[in-house]
Amino acid sequence: MRSVIWSFVQSLRASAAYPPGYLHIRSVAFNLLLFVVAGLLLSTVCADAAPLATATQGDMKLRILTNGHFVLTYKDMPILRDGSFYLAAADWSLLHPIAGQHVLKATVTQGPDARLVRLAAAENDICANTQIFQITTDSLAYDIEYEVKSDTAARFAVVDIFLNRNIVSGATFQGEAGPTADGARPASGALVVAKTGAIIPELRKVTLTTRIGEITLSVTSQVLEPLTDRNYWTLRNICDRPWGAEELRTFTVLHQMDSAPASGLKCRLSFSLRIQPAADLDTRIVVSGMEKGLRALRGNETAEALLSTLPTAPTARAKALQTTLEEACRQWQGEQTLSRSPTQPVIIPQPQQMDLGKGDFVVKPGVPILVPPNLSAREQTGVDTLVEELKDRFGIAASIRTATAPAQSAGAIVLGEPSRNPVAAAWLKRRRWRLRFQASALPAPPGRPVAPTPRAPASSTDTASTAPGTR
Repeated sequence: MRSVIWSFVQSLRASAAYPPGYLHIRSVAFNLLLFVVAGLLLSTVCADAAPLATATQGDMKLRILTNGHFVLTYKDMPILRDGSFYLAAADWSLLHPIAGQHVLKATVTQGPDARLVRLAAAENDICANTQIFQITTDSLAYDIEYEVKSDTAARFAVVDIFLNRNIVSGATFQGEAGPTADGARPASGALVVAKTGAIIPELRKVTLTTRIGEITLSVTSQVLEPLTDRNYWTLRNICDRPWGAEELRTFTVLHQMDSAPASGLKCRLSFSLRIQPAADLDTRIVVSGMEKGLRALRGNETAEALLSTLPTAPTARAKALQTTLEEACRQWQGEQTLSRSPTQPVIIPQPQQMDLGKGDFVVKPGVPILVPPNLSAREQTGVDTLVEELKDRFGIAASIRTATAPAQSAGAIVLGEPSRNPVAAAWLKRRRWRLRFQASALPAPPGRPVAPTPRAPASSTDTASTAPGTR
Protein backbone atom coordinates (compact mmCIF):
# COMPACT_ATOMS: atom_id res chain seq x y z
CA MET A 1 0.00 0.00 0.00
CA ARG A 2 2.82 2.38 0.87
CA SER A 3 4.32 1.80 -2.56
CA VAL A 4 1.09 2.66 -4.36
CA ILE A 5 0.76 5.87 -2.35
CA TRP A 6 4.41 6.67 -3.05
CA SER A 7 3.71 6.33 -6.79
CA PHE A 8 0.70 8.62 -6.38
CA VAL A 9 2.92 11.14 -4.61
CA GLN A 10 5.29 11.08 -7.59
CA SER A 11 2.39 12.18 -9.79
CA LEU A 12 1.60 14.93 -7.26
CA ARG A 13 5.18 16.18 -7.50
CA ALA A 14 4.73 16.55 -11.24
CA SER A 15 2.11 19.22 -10.48
CA ALA A 16 4.39 21.32 -8.29
CA ALA A 17 4.23 24.27 -10.69
CA TYR A 18 0.88 25.25 -9.22
CA PRO A 19 0.79 27.75 -6.32
CA PRO A 20 1.23 26.37 -2.76
CA GLY A 21 -2.04 25.34 -1.18
CA TYR A 22 -3.66 24.14 -4.40
CA LEU A 23 -2.89 21.07 -6.43
CA HIS A 24 -4.44 20.34 -9.83
CA ILE A 25 -4.59 16.80 -11.17
CA ARG A 26 -5.94 16.01 -14.63
CA SER A 27 -8.90 13.77 -13.89
CA VAL A 28 -9.21 10.15 -15.02
CA ALA A 29 -12.99 10.69 -14.66
CA PHE A 30 -15.19 13.50 -13.37
CA ASN A 31 -13.73 13.03 -9.91
CA LEU A 32 -10.50 11.59 -8.54
CA LEU A 33 -10.80 8.20 -6.96
CA LEU A 34 -7.62 6.54 -5.75
CA PHE A 35 -8.07 2.82 -5.25
CA VAL A 36 -5.45 1.06 -3.16
CA VAL A 37 -5.88 -2.68 -2.99
CA ALA A 38 -4.49 -3.14 0.50
CA GLY A 39 -4.90 -6.92 0.65
CA LEU A 40 -2.08 -9.05 -0.68
CA LEU A 41 -2.73 -11.69 -3.34
CA LEU A 42 -2.54 -14.54 -0.88
CA SER A 43 -1.26 -17.60 -2.65
CA THR A 44 -3.26 -20.69 -1.78
CA VAL A 45 -3.67 -24.09 -3.33
CA CYS A 46 -7.36 -23.37 -3.94
CA ALA A 47 -7.30 -19.64 -4.47
CA ASP A 48 -10.64 -19.69 -6.29
CA ALA A 49 -12.53 -20.44 -3.06
CA ALA A 50 -14.44 -17.62 -1.44
CA PRO A 51 -13.52 -16.17 1.96
CA LEU A 52 -15.39 -17.79 4.84
CA ALA A 53 -13.99 -15.91 7.84
CA THR A 54 -11.38 -13.28 8.60
CA ALA A 55 -9.83 -12.50 11.99
CA THR A 56 -7.46 -9.60 12.66
CA GLN A 57 -5.58 -8.79 15.84
CA GLY A 58 -3.09 -5.94 15.53
CA ASP A 59 -0.74 -6.73 12.65
CA MET A 60 -1.79 -10.40 12.48
CA LYS A 61 -4.51 -11.41 10.06
CA LEU A 62 -6.02 -14.85 9.48
CA ARG A 63 -8.15 -15.62 6.44
CA ILE A 64 -10.13 -18.87 6.11
CA LEU A 65 -11.71 -19.96 2.83
CA THR A 66 -14.87 -21.97 2.22
CA ASN A 67 -12.74 -25.01 1.30
CA GLY A 68 -11.07 -24.94 4.74
CA HIS A 69 -7.72 -23.56 3.58
CA PHE A 70 -6.25 -20.75 5.68
CA VAL A 71 -3.59 -18.06 5.28
CA LEU A 72 -1.80 -16.06 7.99
CA THR A 73 -0.16 -12.67 7.39
CA TYR A 74 1.85 -10.36 9.63
CA LYS A 75 2.18 -6.71 8.64
CA ASP A 76 0.63 -7.73 5.31
CA MET A 77 3.38 -10.32 4.69
CA PRO A 78 2.24 -13.94 4.21
CA ILE A 79 3.81 -16.05 6.96
CA LEU A 80 1.72 -19.19 6.39
CA ARG A 81 0.90 -19.10 2.69
CA ASP A 82 -1.52 -22.04 2.93
CA GLY A 83 -2.73 -24.49 5.55
CA SER A 84 -5.42 -27.16 5.46
CA PHE A 85 -6.80 -30.41 6.83
CA TYR A 86 -8.00 -33.00 4.32
CA LEU A 87 -8.65 -36.70 3.73
CA ALA A 88 -7.51 -38.55 0.61
CA ALA A 89 -8.07 -41.95 -0.92
CA ALA A 90 -5.27 -44.42 -1.73
CA ASP A 91 -4.68 -42.66 -5.07
CA TRP A 92 -4.56 -39.29 -3.27
CA SER A 93 -7.87 -38.16 -4.72
CA LEU A 94 -9.61 -35.73 -2.35
CA LEU A 95 -12.41 -37.15 -0.18
CA HIS A 96 -12.91 -34.36 2.35
CA PRO A 97 -13.72 -31.51 2.26
CA ILE A 98 -15.38 -31.43 -1.17
CA ALA A 99 -17.08 -28.24 -2.29
CA GLY A 100 -20.84 -28.58 -2.39
CA GLN A 101 -20.84 -31.76 -0.30
CA HIS A 102 -19.04 -30.95 2.94
CA VAL A 103 -20.11 -27.63 4.43
CA LEU A 104 -17.80 -25.84 6.85
CA LYS A 105 -19.26 -23.34 9.31
CA ALA A 106 -17.13 -20.62 10.93
CA THR A 107 -17.91 -18.72 14.14
CA VAL A 108 -15.77 -15.72 15.12
CA THR A 109 -15.66 -14.39 18.70
CA GLN A 110 -13.55 -11.72 20.39
CA GLY A 111 -11.78 -12.47 23.68
CA PRO A 112 -9.89 -10.05 25.96
CA ASP A 113 -6.58 -10.41 24.11
CA ALA A 114 -7.34 -12.71 21.20
CA ARG A 115 -9.79 -13.40 18.43
CA LEU A 116 -11.18 -16.93 18.16
CA VAL A 117 -12.46 -18.71 15.06
CA ARG A 118 -14.25 -22.04 15.38
CA LEU A 119 -14.46 -24.03 12.16
CA ALA A 120 -16.69 -27.10 12.18
CA ALA A 121 -17.73 -29.56 9.47
CA ALA A 122 -21.42 -30.26 9.02
CA GLU A 123 -22.58 -33.86 9.52
CA ASN A 124 -21.30 -36.17 6.78
CA ASP A 125 -20.49 -39.85 6.18
CA ILE A 126 -16.70 -39.53 6.12
CA CYS A 127 -15.33 -37.28 8.81
CA ALA A 128 -16.21 -35.18 11.85
CA ASN A 129 -13.79 -32.38 12.68
CA THR A 130 -13.56 -29.18 14.65
CA GLN A 131 -10.78 -26.65 14.18
CA ILE A 132 -10.08 -23.78 16.60
CA PHE A 133 -7.93 -20.80 15.62
CA GLN A 134 -6.80 -18.29 18.25
CA ILE A 135 -5.00 -15.22 16.96
CA THR A 136 -3.20 -12.56 19.03
CA THR A 137 -1.04 -9.62 17.99
CA ASP A 138 2.00 -11.89 17.59
CA SER A 139 0.79 -15.49 17.58
CA LEU A 140 -1.53 -18.13 16.16
CA ALA A 141 -2.72 -21.23 18.00
CA TYR A 142 -4.39 -23.86 15.81
CA ASP A 143 -6.08 -26.88 17.40
CA ILE A 144 -7.88 -29.59 15.49
CA GLU A 145 -9.70 -32.73 16.57
CA TYR A 146 -10.92 -35.03 13.83
CA GLU A 147 -12.51 -38.45 13.53
CA VAL A 148 -12.33 -40.51 10.34
CA LYS A 149 -15.40 -42.71 10.37
CA SER A 150 -15.16 -46.48 9.87
CA ASP A 151 -15.55 -48.20 6.51
CA THR A 152 -14.65 -45.22 4.33
CA ALA A 153 -12.25 -44.98 1.40
CA ALA A 154 -9.99 -42.65 3.37
CA ARG A 155 -6.35 -43.78 3.50
CA PHE A 156 -4.58 -40.53 4.33
CA ALA A 157 -5.47 -37.91 6.95
CA VAL A 158 -3.31 -34.82 6.48
CA VAL A 159 -2.66 -31.46 8.07
CA ASP A 160 -0.22 -29.57 5.85
CA ILE A 161 0.93 -25.99 6.61
CA PHE A 162 3.05 -24.22 3.99
CA LEU A 163 5.57 -21.62 5.14
CA ASN A 164 6.39 -18.58 3.00
CA ARG A 165 9.65 -19.54 1.31
CA ASN A 166 10.57 -15.90 0.69
CA ILE A 167 10.74 -15.36 4.44
CA VAL A 168 12.09 -18.65 5.82
CA SER A 169 14.47 -19.81 3.10
CA GLY A 170 18.03 -19.55 4.41
CA ALA A 171 16.86 -19.22 8.01
CA THR A 172 18.89 -20.97 10.68
CA PHE A 173 16.97 -23.07 13.20
CA GLN A 174 17.25 -24.57 16.65
CA GLY A 175 14.64 -27.08 17.71
CA GLU A 176 13.58 -30.28 19.42
CA ALA A 177 12.35 -33.56 17.96
CA GLY A 178 11.27 -36.91 19.32
CA PRO A 179 8.27 -39.11 20.06
CA THR A 180 7.72 -37.55 23.50
CA ALA A 181 8.92 -34.54 25.47
CA ASP A 182 11.03 -36.81 27.70
CA GLY A 183 12.75 -38.32 24.69
CA ALA A 184 13.32 -35.08 22.78
CA ARG A 185 16.60 -34.59 20.95
CA PRO A 186 18.10 -31.29 19.70
CA ALA A 187 17.87 -30.34 16.05
CA SER A 188 19.69 -27.50 14.31
CA GLY A 189 20.69 -26.36 10.86
CA ALA A 190 19.47 -24.08 8.07
CA LEU A 191 16.46 -24.20 5.75
CA VAL A 192 17.76 -24.70 2.23
CA VAL A 193 15.50 -25.49 -0.71
CA ALA A 194 16.47 -28.97 -1.84
CA LYS A 195 14.82 -32.17 -2.98
CA THR A 196 11.67 -33.31 -1.21
CA GLY A 197 12.40 -34.83 2.17
CA ALA A 198 12.24 -34.49 5.94
CA ILE A 199 14.29 -31.76 7.59
CA ILE A 200 13.13 -32.47 11.16
CA PRO A 201 11.18 -35.73 11.55
CA GLU A 202 9.17 -36.08 14.79
CA LEU A 203 9.15 -32.30 15.14
CA ARG A 204 8.16 -30.87 18.50
CA LYS A 205 9.42 -27.28 18.47
CA VAL A 206 11.65 -25.13 16.29
CA THR A 207 12.75 -21.48 16.26
CA LEU A 208 13.61 -20.04 12.86
CA THR A 209 15.88 -16.99 12.72
CA THR A 210 14.65 -15.20 9.61
CA ARG A 211 15.18 -11.80 7.99
CA ILE A 212 12.02 -10.48 9.71
CA GLY A 213 12.86 -11.84 13.17
CA GLU A 214 12.37 -15.09 15.06
CA ILE A 215 9.45 -17.40 14.25
CA THR A 216 8.80 -20.19 16.76
CA LEU A 217 6.69 -23.20 15.75
CA SER A 218 5.41 -25.73 18.31
CA VAL A 219 3.35 -28.85 17.66
CA THR A 220 1.72 -31.67 19.62
CA SER A 221 -0.22 -34.74 18.56
CA GLN A 222 -2.38 -37.39 20.20
CA VAL A 223 -3.61 -40.35 18.22
CA LEU A 224 -6.60 -41.40 20.33
CA GLU A 225 -7.93 -44.31 18.25
CA PRO A 226 -5.99 -46.52 17.79
CA LEU A 227 -3.99 -45.27 20.79
CA THR A 228 -0.31 -44.55 20.07
CA ASP A 229 2.36 -42.15 21.33
CA ARG A 230 4.10 -41.85 17.97
CA ASN A 231 4.76 -38.26 16.80
CA TYR A 232 3.83 -37.82 13.14
CA TRP A 233 4.75 -34.12 12.75
CA THR A 234 7.54 -33.33 10.26
CA LEU A 235 9.22 -30.17 8.99
CA ARG A 236 10.09 -30.91 5.39
CA ASN A 237 11.22 -29.66 2.00
CA ILE A 238 8.65 -29.94 -0.76
CA CYS A 239 9.88 -29.55 -4.34
CA ASP A 240 7.75 -31.84 -6.49
CA ARG A 241 4.30 -30.24 -6.63
CA PRO A 242 2.95 -27.81 -9.21
CA TRP A 243 1.97 -24.38 -7.90
CA GLY A 244 0.37 -22.43 -10.69
CA ALA A 245 2.64 -22.57 -13.71
CA GLU A 246 5.78 -23.39 -11.72
CA GLU A 247 7.12 -26.19 -9.58
CA LEU A 248 6.52 -25.62 -5.90
CA ARG A 249 9.75 -25.32 -3.90
CA THR A 250 9.14 -24.47 -0.27
CA PHE A 251 8.83 -25.84 3.27
CA THR A 252 5.84 -27.30 5.11
CA VAL A 253 4.93 -28.52 8.57
CA LEU A 254 3.17 -31.82 7.94
CA HIS A 255 1.12 -34.27 10.02
CA GLN A 256 0.16 -37.30 7.94
CA MET A 257 -1.61 -40.46 9.09
CA ASP A 258 -1.32 -43.26 6.52
CA SER A 259 -3.63 -46.23 6.01
CA ALA A 260 -6.49 -45.08 8.18
CA PRO A 261 -7.90 -48.37 9.52
CA ALA A 262 -11.33 -49.67 8.56
CA SER A 263 -12.36 -49.21 12.17
CA GLY A 264 -11.76 -45.48 11.94
CA LEU A 265 -9.24 -42.98 13.29
CA LYS A 266 -9.35 -40.22 15.89
CA CYS A 267 -6.66 -37.58 16.42
CA ARG A 268 -6.14 -34.38 18.41
CA LEU A 269 -3.44 -32.04 17.09
CA SER A 270 -2.09 -28.60 17.86
CA PHE A 271 0.13 -26.16 15.97
CA SER A 272 1.27 -22.80 17.27
CA LEU A 273 3.29 -19.97 15.79
CA ARG A 274 4.79 -16.96 17.53
CA ILE A 275 6.68 -14.06 15.94
CA GLN A 276 9.37 -12.03 17.65
CA PRO A 277 9.89 -9.31 15.04
CA ALA A 278 13.25 -7.70 14.40
CA ALA A 279 13.58 -4.29 16.06
CA ASP A 280 13.95 -2.59 12.67
CA LEU A 281 11.33 -4.69 10.86
CA ASP A 282 9.35 -1.72 9.58
CA THR A 283 12.51 -0.31 8.01
CA ARG A 284 13.27 -3.67 6.43
CA ILE A 285 9.77 -3.78 4.95
CA VAL A 286 10.22 -0.31 3.48
CA VAL A 287 13.60 -1.33 2.04
CA SER A 288 12.06 -4.42 0.45
CA GLY A 289 9.32 -2.34 -1.15
CA MET A 290 11.80 0.23 -2.45
CA GLU A 291 13.99 -2.50 -3.92
CA LYS A 292 11.03 -3.96 -5.79
CA GLY A 293 10.10 -0.50 -7.00
CA LEU A 294 13.63 -0.02 -8.34
CA ARG A 295 13.46 -3.35 -10.17
CA ALA A 296 10.15 -2.31 -11.76
CA LEU A 297 11.67 0.96 -12.98
CA ARG A 298 15.11 -0.18 -14.15
CA GLY A 299 14.73 -3.91 -14.77
CA ASN A 300 16.21 -6.73 -12.68
CA GLU A 301 19.73 -6.70 -14.09
CA THR A 302 20.31 -2.95 -13.79
CA ALA A 303 18.57 -2.79 -10.42
CA GLU A 304 20.69 -5.60 -8.97
CA ALA A 305 23.85 -3.84 -10.10
CA LEU A 306 22.71 -0.64 -8.36
CA LEU A 307 21.60 -2.48 -5.22
CA SER A 308 24.97 -4.23 -4.88
CA THR A 309 26.63 -0.84 -4.29
CA LEU A 310 24.30 0.25 -1.47
CA PRO A 311 24.85 -0.23 2.29
CA THR A 312 23.46 -3.42 3.81
CA ALA A 313 22.30 -1.97 7.16
CA PRO A 314 18.52 -1.35 6.78
CA THR A 315 18.45 2.31 7.92
CA ALA A 316 21.41 3.35 5.77
CA ARG A 317 20.11 1.27 2.87
CA ALA A 318 16.69 2.96 3.02
CA LYS A 319 18.30 6.40 2.89
CA ALA A 320 20.50 5.45 -0.06
CA LEU A 321 17.59 3.80 -1.84
CA GLN A 322 15.54 6.99 -1.61
CA THR A 323 18.20 8.85 -3.61
CA THR A 324 18.60 5.96 -6.07
CA LEU A 325 14.85 5.71 -6.61
CA GLU A 326 14.42 9.43 -7.17
CA GLU A 327 17.13 9.34 -9.83
CA ALA A 328 15.50 6.26 -11.40
CA CYS A 329 12.16 8.10 -11.46
CA ARG A 330 13.72 11.13 -13.16
CA GLN A 331 15.34 8.90 -15.75
CA TRP A 332 12.11 6.96 -16.27
CA GLN A 333 10.09 10.15 -16.65
CA GLY A 334 12.56 11.43 -19.23
CA GLU A 335 12.21 8.21 -21.21
CA GLN A 336 8.42 8.28 -20.94
CA THR A 337 8.23 11.91 -22.09
CA LEU A 338 9.46 10.80 -25.51
CA SER A 339 6.57 8.33 -25.90
CA ARG A 340 3.86 10.08 -23.85
CA SER A 341 1.57 12.86 -25.05
CA PRO A 342 1.82 16.15 -23.09
CA THR A 343 -1.65 15.62 -21.59
CA GLN A 344 -0.95 12.10 -20.33
CA PRO A 345 -0.40 11.99 -16.55
CA VAL A 346 2.75 10.58 -14.98
CA ILE A 347 1.90 7.24 -13.36
CA ILE A 348 4.50 4.74 -12.16
CA PRO A 349 4.45 2.04 -13.49
CA GLN A 350 2.76 3.34 -16.65
CA PRO A 351 -0.62 1.63 -17.30
CA GLN A 352 -0.99 -0.37 -20.49
CA GLN A 353 -4.28 1.39 -21.24
CA MET A 354 -6.35 4.20 -19.75
CA ASP A 355 -9.13 6.59 -20.76
CA LEU A 356 -8.80 10.21 -19.69
CA GLY A 357 -11.95 12.05 -18.69
CA LYS A 358 -12.62 15.77 -18.77
CA GLY A 359 -11.91 18.27 -16.03
CA ASP A 360 -9.46 18.77 -13.20
CA PHE A 361 -9.39 17.54 -9.65
CA VAL A 362 -8.27 20.31 -7.30
CA VAL A 363 -6.70 19.17 -4.04
CA LYS A 364 -7.64 21.88 -1.54
CA PRO A 365 -6.68 22.37 2.10
CA GLY A 366 -8.69 20.00 4.29
CA VAL A 367 -9.18 17.46 1.49
CA PRO A 368 -10.71 14.34 3.10
CA ILE A 369 -8.95 11.00 2.69
CA LEU A 370 -11.58 8.26 3.08
CA VAL A 371 -10.15 4.98 4.37
CA PRO A 372 -11.68 1.60 5.31
CA PRO A 373 -12.25 0.80 8.98
CA ASN A 374 -9.72 -1.20 11.00
CA LEU A 375 -6.56 -0.29 9.09
CA SER A 376 -3.55 -2.48 9.76
CA ALA A 377 -0.42 -0.80 11.10
CA ARG A 378 1.21 -0.94 7.67
CA GLU A 379 -1.88 0.52 5.96
CA GLN A 380 -1.97 3.32 8.54
CA THR A 381 1.67 4.06 7.79
CA GLY A 382 0.84 4.36 4.10
CA VAL A 383 -2.02 6.79 4.75
CA ASP A 384 0.13 8.85 7.11
CA THR A 385 2.83 9.02 4.42
CA LEU A 386 0.38 10.53 1.94
CA VAL A 387 -0.80 13.09 4.51
CA GLU A 388 2.79 14.04 5.33
CA GLU A 389 3.75 14.40 1.65
CA LEU A 390 0.76 16.65 0.92
CA LYS A 391 1.69 18.83 3.90
CA ASP A 392 5.44 18.96 3.34
CA ARG A 393 5.43 19.34 -0.46
CA PHE A 394 2.36 21.48 -1.05
CA GLY A 395 1.29 22.92 2.30
CA ILE A 396 -2.03 21.06 2.09
CA ALA A 397 -3.45 19.71 5.35
CA ALA A 398 -5.58 16.63 4.65
CA SER A 399 -8.01 14.97 7.05
CA ILE A 400 -8.32 11.20 7.48
CA ARG A 401 -11.85 9.86 7.83
CA THR A 402 -13.37 6.40 7.99
CA ALA A 403 -15.52 5.80 4.92
CA THR A 404 -19.18 5.19 5.77
CA ALA A 405 -21.50 6.65 3.13
CA PRO A 406 -21.06 7.09 -0.65
CA ALA A 407 -22.19 10.72 -0.35
CA GLN A 408 -18.83 11.47 1.28
CA SER A 409 -16.89 10.98 -1.97
CA ALA A 410 -17.29 14.47 -3.46
CA GLY A 411 -13.85 16.09 -3.56
CA ALA A 412 -12.26 13.25 -1.60
CA ILE A 413 -9.33 10.90 -2.06
CA VAL A 414 -10.62 7.37 -1.52
CA LEU A 415 -8.33 4.54 -0.41
CA GLY A 416 -9.20 0.88 -0.06
CA GLU A 417 -10.51 -2.14 -1.89
CA PRO A 418 -14.27 -2.08 -2.64
CA SER A 419 -15.01 -4.97 -0.28
CA ARG A 420 -13.83 -2.83 2.65
CA ASN A 421 -14.65 0.69 1.54
CA PRO A 422 -18.35 1.40 0.79
CA VAL A 423 -17.47 4.64 -1.00
CA ALA A 424 -15.19 2.79 -3.43
CA ALA A 425 -17.83 0.10 -3.99
CA ALA A 426 -20.56 2.66 -4.69
CA TRP A 427 -18.32 4.65 -7.04
CA LEU A 428 -17.45 1.54 -9.05
CA LYS A 429 -21.12 0.55 -9.25
CA ARG A 430 -22.16 4.00 -10.39
CA ARG A 431 -19.51 4.04 -13.13
CA ARG A 432 -20.33 0.41 -14.06
CA TRP A 433 -16.72 -0.63 -13.73
CA ARG A 434 -15.58 -4.07 -12.68
CA LEU A 435 -12.28 -5.04 -11.07
CA ARG A 436 -11.14 -8.60 -11.52
CA PHE A 437 -8.39 -10.05 -9.34
CA GLN A 438 -6.54 -13.24 -10.02
CA ALA A 439 -4.49 -14.85 -7.27
CA SER A 440 -1.04 -16.03 -8.22
CA ALA A 441 1.84 -17.61 -6.36
CA LEU A 442 4.20 -15.20 -8.06
CA PRO A 443 4.23 -11.39 -8.26
CA ALA A 444 2.29 -10.14 -11.25
CA PRO A 445 4.46 -8.74 -14.03
CA PRO A 446 4.47 -4.93 -14.14
CA GLY A 447 1.71 -3.50 -16.27
CA ARG A 448 -0.55 -6.57 -16.32
CA PRO A 449 -4.09 -5.25 -16.77
CA VAL A 450 -6.38 -6.25 -13.94
CA ALA A 451 -9.52 -4.49 -15.18
CA PRO A 452 -9.71 -5.30 -18.89
CA THR A 453 -13.33 -4.27 -19.38
CA PRO A 454 -14.12 -1.29 -21.66
CA ARG A 455 -13.88 2.05 -19.86
CA ALA A 456 -11.84 0.45 -17.06
CA PRO A 457 -9.84 2.79 -14.82
CA ALA A 458 -6.12 3.10 -15.30
CA SER A 459 -4.41 0.06 -13.83
CA SER A 460 -0.94 -1.02 -12.91
CA THR A 461 0.88 -3.29 -10.53
CA ASP A 462 2.05 -2.43 -7.04
CA THR A 463 5.32 -4.30 -7.23
CA ALA A 464 6.14 -3.70 -3.59
CA SER A 465 3.19 -5.65 -2.27
CA THR A 466 2.44 -7.76 -5.38
CA ALA A 467 -1.12 -6.47 -5.22
CA PRO A 468 -2.54 -5.02 -8.43
CA GLY A 469 -4.30 -1.73 -7.92
CA THR A 470 -5.97 1.04 -9.82
CA ARG A 471 -5.35 4.74 -9.51
